[in-house]
Amino acid sequence: MTPLARDVEIAAEKRRALLQRAEDDPAYPKNRDKIAARIRKEIDLRLTPLGFQREGRVWKRKGWWYDLSVDLQRSSYGHDAWINLTATPRLGGRAVQRRLGDFYPNPPYAAEPGRLTYHALIEDPSLLDTPMQVLTDHALPWLIGMGQLRLRR
Repeated sequence: MTPLARDVEIAAEKRRALLQRAEDDPAYPKNRDKIAARIRKEIDLRLTPLGFQREGRVWKRKGWWYDLSVDLQRSSYGHDAWINLTATPRLGGRAVQRRLGDFYPNPPYAAEPGRLTYHALIEDPSLLDTPMQVLTDHALPWLIGMGQLRLRR
Protein backbone atom coordinates (compact mmCIF):
# COMPACT_ATOMS: atom_id res chain seq x y z
CA MET A 1 0.00 0.00 0.00
CA THR A 2 1.36 3.42 -0.93
CA PRO A 3 1.69 6.15 1.72
CA LEU A 4 -1.08 8.15 0.01
CA ALA A 5 -3.45 5.16 -0.07
CA ARG A 6 -2.65 4.49 3.58
CA ASP A 7 -3.42 8.11 4.53
CA VAL A 8 -6.69 7.98 2.61
CA GLU A 9 -7.66 4.74 4.36
CA ILE A 10 -6.80 6.21 7.79
CA ALA A 11 -8.90 9.31 7.04
CA ALA A 12 -11.80 7.11 5.90
CA GLU A 13 -11.59 5.02 9.08
CA LYS A 14 -11.57 8.15 11.25
CA ARG A 15 -14.64 9.42 9.38
CA ARG A 16 -16.48 6.11 9.86
CA ALA A 17 -15.74 6.24 13.61
CA LEU A 18 -16.89 9.87 13.80
CA LEU A 19 -20.17 9.10 12.03
CA GLN A 20 -20.72 6.07 14.27
CA ARG A 21 -20.34 8.30 17.34
CA ALA A 22 -22.92 10.63 15.82
CA GLU A 23 -25.32 7.74 15.23
CA ASP A 24 -24.87 6.56 18.83
CA ASP A 25 -25.41 10.03 20.34
CA PRO A 26 -29.11 10.63 21.18
CA ALA A 27 -28.45 14.37 21.43
CA TYR A 28 -26.93 14.50 17.93
CA PRO A 29 -29.97 15.95 16.08
CA LYS A 30 -30.32 18.78 18.59
CA ASN A 31 -26.57 19.45 18.61
CA ARG A 32 -26.45 19.29 14.80
CA ASP A 33 -29.11 22.00 14.62
CA LYS A 34 -27.09 24.16 17.03
CA ILE A 35 -23.89 23.81 15.02
CA ALA A 36 -25.80 24.48 11.76
CA ALA A 37 -27.10 27.70 13.34
CA ARG A 38 -23.54 28.63 14.30
CA ILE A 39 -22.35 28.02 10.72
CA ARG A 40 -25.15 30.26 9.40
CA LYS A 41 -24.21 32.95 11.94
CA GLU A 42 -20.54 32.81 10.91
CA ILE A 43 -21.50 33.11 7.24
CA ASP A 44 -23.88 36.00 8.10
CA LEU A 45 -21.02 37.85 9.81
CA ARG A 46 -18.98 37.69 6.61
CA LEU A 47 -21.68 38.26 3.97
CA THR A 48 -24.07 40.83 5.47
CA PRO A 49 -21.45 43.65 5.48
CA LEU A 50 -20.87 42.89 1.77
CA GLY A 51 -24.52 43.51 0.89
CA PHE A 52 -25.75 39.91 0.80
CA GLN A 53 -29.26 39.18 2.08
CA ARG A 54 -30.10 35.83 3.60
CA GLU A 55 -33.11 33.82 2.44
CA GLY A 56 -33.16 30.58 4.44
CA ARG A 57 -29.85 28.86 3.80
CA VAL A 58 -28.95 31.02 0.77
CA TRP A 59 -27.34 34.47 0.77
CA LYS A 60 -27.94 36.58 -2.35
CA ARG A 61 -26.61 39.79 -3.83
CA LYS A 62 -27.16 41.41 -7.19
CA GLY A 63 -24.05 42.43 -9.09
CA TRP A 64 -23.80 44.60 -12.18
CA TRP A 65 -23.67 41.68 -14.54
CA TYR A 66 -24.00 38.66 -12.30
CA ASP A 67 -26.32 37.70 -9.46
CA LEU A 68 -24.25 36.20 -6.66
CA SER A 69 -25.26 33.56 -4.14
CA VAL A 70 -23.73 31.54 -1.33
CA ASP A 71 -25.60 28.36 -0.43
CA LEU A 72 -25.15 26.23 2.68
CA GLN A 73 -26.01 22.80 1.27
CA ARG A 74 -26.82 20.02 3.71
CA SER A 75 -25.97 16.48 2.66
CA SER A 76 -28.80 14.06 2.00
CA TYR A 77 -27.75 11.94 4.99
CA GLY A 78 -27.56 14.97 7.28
CA HIS A 79 -23.98 14.45 8.46
CA ASP A 80 -22.25 17.11 6.37
CA ALA A 81 -22.69 20.48 4.73
CA TRP A 82 -20.93 22.27 1.90
CA ILE A 83 -20.71 25.94 1.02
CA ASN A 84 -21.41 26.59 -2.67
CA LEU A 85 -20.71 29.90 -4.39
CA THR A 86 -22.55 30.79 -7.59
CA ALA A 87 -22.37 33.68 -10.07
CA THR A 88 -25.34 33.70 -12.47
CA PRO A 89 -25.23 36.02 -15.52
CA ARG A 90 -28.11 38.52 -15.36
CA LEU A 91 -28.60 38.46 -19.14
CA GLY A 92 -28.87 34.68 -19.33
CA GLY A 93 -26.18 32.14 -19.88
CA ARG A 94 -24.41 29.59 -17.82
CA ALA A 95 -23.89 30.03 -14.09
CA VAL A 96 -20.41 29.58 -12.62
CA GLN A 97 -20.47 27.49 -9.46
CA ARG A 98 -17.67 26.48 -7.13
CA ARG A 99 -17.46 24.80 -3.76
CA LEU A 100 -15.56 26.28 -0.85
CA GLY A 101 -13.11 23.37 -1.05
CA ASP A 102 -11.96 24.65 -4.48
CA PHE A 103 -10.39 27.66 -2.74
CA TYR A 104 -8.18 25.90 -0.19
CA PRO A 105 -4.61 26.99 -0.94
CA ASN A 106 -3.09 23.75 0.41
CA PRO A 107 -5.91 21.23 0.60
CA PRO A 108 -5.40 18.10 2.67
CA TYR A 109 -5.18 15.25 0.19
CA ALA A 110 -6.66 12.60 2.50
CA ALA A 111 -9.92 14.48 3.11
CA GLU A 112 -12.42 16.49 1.15
CA PRO A 113 -11.53 20.13 1.79
CA GLY A 114 -14.46 22.34 2.62
CA ARG A 115 -16.71 19.56 3.89
CA LEU A 116 -18.28 20.64 7.16
CA THR A 117 -19.00 17.51 9.19
CA TYR A 118 -21.49 18.38 11.91
CA HIS A 119 -20.34 15.87 14.51
CA ALA A 120 -16.69 16.90 14.09
CA LEU A 121 -17.75 20.51 14.65
CA ILE A 122 -19.78 19.49 17.70
CA GLU A 123 -16.71 17.77 19.16
CA ASP A 124 -14.33 20.60 18.19
CA PRO A 125 -15.98 23.91 17.21
CA SER A 126 -12.59 25.40 16.31
CA LEU A 127 -12.65 23.23 13.16
CA LEU A 128 -14.94 25.90 11.67
CA ASP A 129 -12.14 28.49 11.80
CA THR A 130 -10.29 27.29 8.70
CA PRO A 131 -13.32 27.08 6.38
CA MET A 132 -14.45 30.55 7.45
CA GLN A 133 -10.96 31.92 6.86
CA VAL A 134 -10.88 30.36 3.38
CA LEU A 135 -14.32 31.83 2.70
CA THR A 136 -13.15 35.30 3.77
CA ASP A 137 -9.68 35.32 2.21
CA HIS A 138 -10.16 33.36 -1.02
CA ALA A 139 -13.75 32.48 -1.97
CA LEU A 140 -15.53 35.78 -1.34
CA PRO A 141 -12.98 37.90 -3.25
CA TRP A 142 -13.48 35.57 -6.23
CA LEU A 143 -17.27 35.78 -5.97
CA ILE A 144 -17.31 39.58 -5.55
CA GLY A 145 -14.95 39.85 -8.53
CA MET A 146 -17.36 37.76 -10.60
CA GLY A 147 -20.12 40.24 -9.75
CA GLN A 148 -18.03 43.07 -11.18
CA LEU A 149 -17.10 41.39 -14.47
CA ARG A 150 -18.63 42.91 -17.56
CA LEU A 151 -20.32 40.56 -19.96
CA ARG A 152 -19.35 40.63 -23.63
CA ARG A 153 -22.05 40.72 -26.23
